[in-house]
Amino acid sequence: MITLITFAPSFGQIAASPFCVKAIWLLNMSGEDWQREDSTDPRNMPKQKLPAIRVDGQVIADSDNIRAFLESRGADFDGGLSEMEKAARAPSSAWPRSISIFTTCWPAGATMTSGR
Repeated sequence: MITLITFAPSFGQIAASPFCVKAIWLLNMSGEDWQREDSTDPRNMPKQKLPAIRVDGQVIADSDNIRAFLESRGADFDGGLSEMEKAARAPSSAWPRSISIFTTCWPAGATMTSGR
């Protein structure tokens, strides 16, 4: 059985983090048997973030990695999409990650024209 390690419900949502909510929906849609384990301290998790899943003693962190793991076990989250929609999905899934990298790696005070 898969154990989802996630933040507790908060703000009227099933988890305090949108990435944890995504992992919950992925697990529900996959048809896998799973259980929930709420945590308030992600520091002992890989990447020191939640969500993560525990399967057979292995811990898999990050909702994108959780999706890839579930797909490797047969889950098809794109089954209802046309080939064109599947092709369009790839660049759209890269966009949030590039924004995240850009905003977390850009030096403080630097601008795109400052050369710093």
